[in-house]
Amino acid sequence: MFRIGNLFSWQHFLVLGIVVGYTVLLLLLLRKRSKRTQFIVFLTLAIAGVALFSMRWWNAIFQSEPLSPGQWGGLLPLELCNIGTFVLPFTIIFKKRFLFVFSFYINFIGALMAFVFVPDSILVRDFYHPQFLDFFFLHANLIAIPILMEVLGWYKLRFKDALLAVTLFLVLGIILLGINILLDVASWPGDHTNYMFIMGSRGFPIIDQLWGWIPVPLVYLLPILPIFFGFCILLTLPFVKRGERKEQFRELGSSFKTLGF
Repeated sequence: MFRIGNLFSWQHFLVLGIVVGYTVLLLLLLRKRSKRTQFIVFLTLAIAGVALFSMRWWNAIFQSEPLSPGQWGGLLPLELCNIGTFVLPFTIIFKKRFLFVFSFYINFIGALMAFVFVPDSILVRDFYHPQFLDFFFLHANLIAIPILMEVLGWYKLRFKDALLAVTLFLVLGIILLGINILLDVASWPGDHTNYMFIMGSRGFPIIDQLWGWIPVPLVYLLPILPIFFGFCILLTLPFVKRGERKEQFRELGSSFKTLGF
């Protein structure tokens, strides 16, 4: 049996290395290909992710044993990476900047956190178990595809995109606040009326601490926004040419009036 077992074990670092290797392999395969070929590969991988997630609904309908409350909660694509899985195909097809910003920053941080703080349900799965393969494929593509879209010239990142990412993240939080409240009123099964931690803590140390300070749904997460903004700036830095950075920061300053749009 071969599984992660514990966070930051050698198996865990191996999985992180495979994610990096997967991204590099895709780059080597696509860097000299036409935009059409890149489009077909990206879209095929993205749609495969949607299909993989949708199999949860198929299994829920046709499996002989009833779902547990926790499994019911996982059927809705309302956790960050699941949302990203459904956004990614639209990013590839429509090539809208706000979709790319969502995929590059918000998807990336969600998938990165999933790989760094692997859920307990995945830690105990063998690498060849369907649940582990589902987890790996969905999250690896959320990291690899947006990065390669920038590297391969589909988009040119700007520092003001970091501000747009924060704006989109806040808008998403407000939408999910409403959805969580509606699901709670409807008595949705299990503990999944708290998607994306909007309604309060769910056993994550930093989130627990913030909720202890500000026990108000969504509002307690607002202190994270400056940290997220700084992370987005650092993530953008390698993609902006040194000679363009001063002008880009000036553009960022003026974009606060438009929230990055």
